[in-house]
Amino acid sequence: MSSAGQVDIAVAAVDRLPTDWHDLEPFEYERIARLMRADDRAAYAMAHGLLRRLISGVTGLAAADIRLAYRPGGQPFLAGAPEGFGISLSHSRDVVAVAVGRGVVVGIDVERPRDLAQDSSLLSSVLSPAERITLDAVDPTRREALFLRYWTLKEAILKATGEGITRRALQSLSLAHIALAEESLPRAEIGGLPGTWHLAGGEIDGGVWSLAVEGDGGAIALHRREAAALLA
Repeated sequence: MSSAGQVDIAVAAVDRLPTDWHDLEPFEYERIARLMRADDRAAYAMAHGLLRRLISGVTGLAAADIRLAYRPGGQPFLAGAPEGFGISLSHSRDVVAVAVGRGVVVGIDVERPRDLAQDSSLLSSVLSPAERITLDAVDPTRREALFLRYWTLKEAILKATGEGITRRALQSLSLAHIALAEESLPRAEIGGLPGTWHLAGGEIDGGVWSLAVEGDGGAIALHRREAAALLA
């Protein structure tokens, strides 16, 4: 029998939250110190700090007691968590997105706009042939937003599967037929992938975020948490 799942997410702009986090782990502070750009350091710290606060809000654990680890594909997990407890995070310059799933597998991604005219190689790295045809056919004013939707959806899916984000993996997914809802998780058929998938997405300060959830066919509740409330 299929069971209900629950997903909690938080999406925020870096300049709206503190970046001086005191409950990260040593490896995270070391990673921050190696980043060259100040905005990258701030986004990394906020994504990891906000994920801890979201986990804390869901589980009741103190943020400082939360221990994260990483699987070979790069996806994070909560050390000691029960089976079916999944987490994901993403940051792109000045926006971040985090997700916690119970009874489901989750992946989340966020990206800021890119100048596609100046970075045409990005299109060929991310899109399948069918997606490129769809992108070329839409009004030019919509192309950037549509590209970001494809890109973030694909990265969110690959984070959930644990496959890892590579050019080959991105191109092997074709999502030209996908429609999204921001406040719910409608079921979506993803060619070539087993399982029951649900997708959602939205915008944050001009950026685009996407959420991918793999469940067992049961209902999935989506709760969007306010980042400021998690820090209160």
